[in-house]
Amino acid sequence: MKQKNQIRGFMLIELLIVIAVIAALLSIAVPRYVVYAELARTAACLSNRYNIEQDKRSSYMNNEAQSLVIDSRYKCPTGGVYAWLISDPTQPAFPRVGCSRHYASLPVAGNTVTDNFNDGNSNGWFKSSNNWKVIDGKYYGGVQGVRFGENRTFLEADLGANYTVQVDAKMISGSGGYGYGIYFGATDYANTLDSYIFQYDPGWQGGSFVFRKITGGYESNPIAQVLAPAGYQWNGVEKQITIAVSGNTYKAYISDINGGTTSVLQATGTTFSGTAVGLRTWNDSYASFDNVIVTRQ
Repeated sequence: MKQKNQIRGFMLIELLIVIAVIAALLSIAVPRYVVYAELARTAACLSNRYNIEQDKRSSYMNNEAQSLVIDSRYKCPTGGVYAWLISDPTQPAFPRVGCSRHYASLPVAGNTVTDNFNDGNSNGWFKSSNNWKVIDGKYYGGVQGVRFGENRTFLEADLGANYTVQVDAKMISGSGGYGYGIYFGATDYANTLDSYIFQYDPGWQGGSFVFRKITGGYESNPIAQVLAPAGYQWNGVEKQITIAVSGNTYKAYISDINGGTTSVLQATGTTFSGTAVGLRTWNDSYASFDNVIVTRQ
């Protein structure tokens, strides 16, 4: 008597395991795809803005009739609206285009650019990741308890040779090599990055304040550093960080919002021609920022 060949199917538990594995993979892949897709759209918007400005500059150089109409072929991938921020050829920063989604103009009073985030958004800030959120009038960088690598955000401020950058900042949490930084003189931040940075760095050599130079996205060894005082309270206290730039000399001042000792660090280096300032957290650093004030001298 011949036996029939029996084809064994999947058991329910096996199917459930496969479904669980697929779901786990999707939970990892989808958020990363969303982040990288947004970065690509933001970079495309930056490229559009650059091309619009180049067209305007070329038109002016060729003595053509000046028009404020922006070529319709340039469209922000996320639906932002382009508008001229600086269209007067007599202005040093001519020409300059803003985007309502990525590069909106911020309140400007004389030579001062400010953002206190009380409007509930971070319009005007370029972000290298989606780990920047405005919550209750403060700008938060990083994800609490999660290691993510680099979180960067930048603001165009038409910097000259002499200016100050002031930021209220609080280190909320982090472990191991963690901290936050303030970029100044930054350029090419949507691609690689050339900039100087001041780092509030509890993870560096037992806790230090540091100046570094970043070229092509690569961070140098400290060009200046000072150890924090013994028992310095790194977390949970809002600090007022001030960076004063005078030509190729940079000074940093750190003080508690409610008083306390001010620490000073000074460095000298080559002047970058970048026009942006920025903020940074890394690894599992989680910090808040407020009252960003850039004053051009």
